[in-house]
Amino acid sequence: RLLRRRRSFLLSEIDDVEKLGNTPGEGVILVFRDGRRLQLPASFAGYRDALQLLWSAHPKIAGHVMLADATKTKLRSAKNG
Repeated sequence: RLLRRRRSFLLSEIDDVEKLGNTPGEGVILVFRDGRRLQLPASFAGYRDALQLLWSAHPKIAGHVMLADATKTKLRSAKNG
């Protein structure tokens, strides 16, 4: 983000993965051992690709990848009508 300092996170330090928002598919929050939290909203252009790259960092991410795929498929079918 503009005017914010760069933050660095170690993937090996991911302690938990929580859902972002009240409904499934809104995104994830990566919780690190030191208490820092990184939000990845599903509206982020590279959300699905980011989850795919992070899959090996924490087992809970796999469920969010499958949810992102299901949401993408549902949106595509709704758009096509």
